[in-house]
Amino acid sequence: MKTLERVRVDDLHTPRDGFGNDFPSRDFEAEVNQEYVRQLAKSFRANGEPDVALSLVRREEGGYYVADGQSRLCAMRLLSTEECWGVVDEDATVQDVIETIMRTNAKKKYEPPEESRVVQQLAAFGDDAYVSEVASIDVDKARRVRKAREIHQNHQRCEGLHSYDQ
Repeated sequence: MKTLERVRVDDLHTPRDGFGNDFPSRDFEAEVNQEYVRQLAKSFRANGEPDVALSLVRREEGGYYVADGQSRLCAMRLLSTEECWGVVDEDATVQDVIETIMRTNAKKKYEPPEESRVVQQLAAFGDDAYVSEVASIDVDKARRVRKAREIHQNHQRCEGLHSYDQ
């Protein structure tokens, strides 16, 4: 069930993976994305809100994950907007958030490193065919992404073990 709710901008979050990395996220430190956010903010209403409500998923620990609207959220933060409208999908999961990120990539294409990160995160939710379908990439590329993700995770685990030795 979806409901329209008034939410505090401070209560809006990006999901994080098991290593503390933001799941679906543009690199908002990149100048190209900063400029996009500045231009987007100029299109908002006088009260600092976008015309389109953000798509949200309720977090167990309180607040919301942003399924669709990360750039709008950054623009609202730039404008110091305190509240906005959000469409809260009570049945959605973090996996749904990741899938939405890929489906909405047509609005403003992700830069290659950003898109790679999201595709890697999709690999946590399904097999290569699933990643291929959601990310619109061929199955061989999905397989390579999965392998790179596994290598990266193993490396992070090893780094964690070494930090305890010191």
